[in-house]
Amino acid sequence: GRVVDVRGRYHPGWCAPRLIASTAEEVTRVFDGLIAGDVLEPDTLAQMLTLAPLSDQPDEIHSGGMGVYAERSSGRGRNYHHGGGGPGYDLGATVYPDTSLGRVSIAVFVNSSCGPRADDCEATLLAQLLDQDL
Repeated sequence: GRVVDVRGRYHPGWCAPRLIASTAEEVTRVFDGLIAGDVLEPDTLAQMLTLAPLSDQPDEIHSGGMGVYAERSSGRGRNYHHGGGGPGYDLGATVYPDTSLGRVSIAVFVNSSCGPRADDCEATLLAQLLDQDL
């Protein structure tokens, strides 16, 4: 409910690949191009999108590939996701290749640790975009 300077609470060592600064628009463009096949060779993209369940539990709905995750129970069909978070932020980028509008790519950045999560905001935005009578 209030603004907090989280720089003293965040340790960059949490994320081995390091950190970058970007915008939701840039992340959406890059992730969309990646899934669309504009970045990697076709064989490499196929390997990246070869997903395996994240656990051996029979009710596991999440799967992962090389840096990409998916939810098998998504009502929006195939989906490829990656996200992150820490003190003061939460973010996610997802591509839905098979919606009624065609491929839809979305990135959501939330600058809070205690408000709505990026996934919740994404679901709300997608419902407004895809669940209306066109």
